[in-house]
Amino acid sequence: MPVGYLKAENAGYEPDTLVAYQEVDEYAPQVTDNSPWTSYAIQGVAGTVPITYEFYDVEATEGGDAAAFRQAIQEGTIRLQGSLIQVFYAASKNLPVGRYSISLKVQNEDHSALLPRIFTVIIKKNEFGDWDNGFYGDEDTNYTSLRTK
Repeated sequence: MPVGYLKAENAGYEPDTLVAYQEVDEYAPQVTDNSPWTSYAIQGVAGTVPITYEFYDVEATEGGDAAAFRQAIQEGTIRLQGSLIQVFYAASKNLPVGRYSISLKVQNEDHSALLPRIFTVIIKKNEFGDWDNGFYGDEDTNYTSLRTK
């Protein structure tokens, strides 16, 4: 007879996206203290403890490389701490710019559930944007007209 229960039908992250950068200020905590970019904890999971989480799959789009993301997981530069997803600078500086949709497996002693594409990591080139081309941290706004020559 199965022990306990696990409910994950309403599982989700809020926010469900994390942005990390290939290039950051040399004094950023990701560089000076090896502090990772970190998600909030997952919400909507209930069950008999202990509940554990593991990476199940990753899908890459917009230039991302799923194999490189999996390699970063193997190396420990992307990791789960409970349900917190952490991306260290060692991973973000080496991953291609792109979107990475992560699927997790949540489980306890006798139950498990797959959480497909529950969280997205976006790798961008530069936290300061590309000012020379009129962009400053967001691709949707062109600031070229604000520059003075």
